[in-house]
Amino acid sequence: MEIDPIAIASASLIAQAFLGEAGRSAWSGAGRMISSVRNRFSGTQTATATLAVVQQDPNDAQAVDDLALLISSGMQRDMQFRELMESFIEEAIAHGEVPRQVRNYTDLRNAKVGKVVNVDTVNGDLNF
Repeated sequence: MEIDPIAIASASLIAQAFLGEAGRSAWSGAGRMISSVRNRFSGTQTATATLAVVQQDPNDAQAVDDLALLISSGMQRDMQFRELMESFIEEAIAHGEVPRQVRNYTDLRNAKVGKVVNVDTVNGDLNF
């Protein structure tokens, strides 16, 4: 399964919200994003458990990875959910809130991920 960069960003923002980091900015969308993910996957035991693990321990890298996979699979099946996640990411970025957790997705259940870059401040050149 290919993990969508929007799903990776969404999972990271949700983990940040549980850590309390999202509250630093004026962006109030973290709670709405979490509610949307809960609603989308309500009744799915695995999804509910995954979100509960991230809420209990937002630093659990495997749980955040699992949440990204979950969100990505939901976005592939439901275009409205995808658009909603995209709008949350756009809103978060507009309010200066960007995912701060860095994950290495190079070998995650045969997932294929394009380059994902999150740069806060750059002084000088940036090459890839």
